[in-house]
Amino acid sequence: MHKLIFLFGLRKNLLFCCLIFLCLVVAFQYRNRGYWLYPPVASTFDEFAYGWLGMSLIENGIPTSWSFIPDYANGIPQNSRMYFHGNIVSVNSIIPTKDNFVNFPKPIRHIQEIEVDKYKSQFPIVQPYLEQPPLGGILISLPLIFGGKTSFEQASLFDLRKPFVYLGVLTTFLVILLANQWYGRSVALVSGLLYATVPTIILGSRLALPENILAPLLLLEILLLEAYICKKQKGILLAALVLAFISPLVKPFGLSLGLVGIAYFVLKEKDIKKALLFIITPAMSMGAYVLYGMSFDKNTFLGVLSYQSNRFFAGPNILLYKILIPKITKLFLDGWIFFGWLSVAVLSFKKSKHLSLLLGLFSYLLTITFFGGEDFGWYRLPLYPFLMIATGVLVVEIIKRAEFFSTLIFLGTAVASSFAWGLGVYDWSEHLISFRLFLLGAICVLLLPLVFRNKFMYLSKLLLLLLFILTLYLNTRAINNIDMIWPLLGDETSLIIGRE
Repeated sequence: MHKLIFLFGLRKNLLFCCLIFLCLVVAFQYRNRGYWLYPPVASTFDEFAYGWLGMSLIENGIPTSWSFIPDYANGIPQNSRMYFHGNIVSVNSIIPTKDNFVNFPKPIRHIQEIEVDKYKSQFPIVQPYLEQPPLGGILISLPLIFGGKTSFEQASLFDLRKPFVYLGVLTTFLVILLANQWYGRSVALVSGLLYATVPTIILGSRLALPENILAPLLLLEILLLEAYICKKQKGILLAALVLAFISPLVKPFGLSLGLVGIAYFVLKEKDIKKALLFIITPAMSMGAYVLYGMSFDKNTFLGVLSYQSNRFFAGPNILLYKILIPKITKLFLDGWIFFGWLSVAVLSFKKSKHLSLLLGLFSYLLTITFFGGEDFGWYRLPLYPFLMIATGVLVVEIIKRAEFFSTLIFLGTAVASSFAWGLGVYDWSEHLISFRLFLLGAICVLLLPLVFRNKFMYLSKLLLLLLFILTLYLNTRAINNIDMIWPLLGDETSLIIGRE
């Protein structure tokens, strides 16, 4: 008898592992497909800003990149001659080095036409580029460095984005691990499949930007904190503190990892001493960033910091801007993201059961609300793992219970979105009757348990399961058809009044 139980358990574990592997294969397949083409090169040049920063730091030791901040033009000597040399700017025929940079004119800004991925643009090249910490740029530039690229013009999205395809697969795996730990295998698989296929997440996770580095770091830290709570091993806590230290050096939004640690030890463990560690560690990290900036030029660093602290702020509606409409680099009406926020709202009313998930999500959300005044879509990328886990919880519950009204919301947001983008039909006028018949049929099946007192429940559950599987397939079709979808997206890239 014990042997039979063991074999049954072994088969279940093997099946679970096979399904995880399948999920990761799907995540890789659709992230890798034309990853350098969409989002297009002109959608955002921030990817090059970070890649160039890391390239210049590693090659010359002088942080150089592009920036629109006007303070960089303050150090240009009158009648000076500036030339661009691949990844650095000389002044009056003198090329800056680590040895002469103390006496070198700074800061400087030089307008240079550069062609990247067959797209020419005028870039204001600045040095020293100090508006972002160095680690994010260094990590993003590694494929360029290992590929022997030495000039800004040699940088391409094909190289920059390639590691982020694999990083997206890793994040998918971490989503599955975390969801399994919190909610079990069913939610883990549903969450993983959604993170592997939802169009907004796939397209966003391709971008070579620090937020896509912070996403797995945040999940990994939470896994470590959960492990520490169970095992109380100092090594696990130390590893979590290391992540809390390096993340702000990737981008200041990485301060959210410190906030997560504080929240865990204040709200879950009631351990104020350990919570203090997660205050001190990110503070030390930001102190290291200050020393880094001041070492190149105190006035430039303080001027850029002052400019950023007073830059555009969207106002009291900033939280709504960040959660109302899904966004990549353009507005993209993805019902799965919208349903994810609905799921978070539902789980928030049962916070005792979902405290860990809410701590992770709201720690990052508060950080970008406080520091991120603009409505850039990539600011939201580290939120999506939590949205998909919350969605996984509700999708499993909806399929199990087939409750009529919650199912209607699910059909009208997530399922409808997959049909809209995945079927390749962008003018539904000719398909109005088919749509109404489908909707009427689905409503009739869902009403059967209500009319006949829970009879025919299996039909409603079967319909929902089949629809869920179909939506996963349609999500992948949307990625396959992205070359047709992208031009149809609106030119307006922000909901904020007066912003583009």
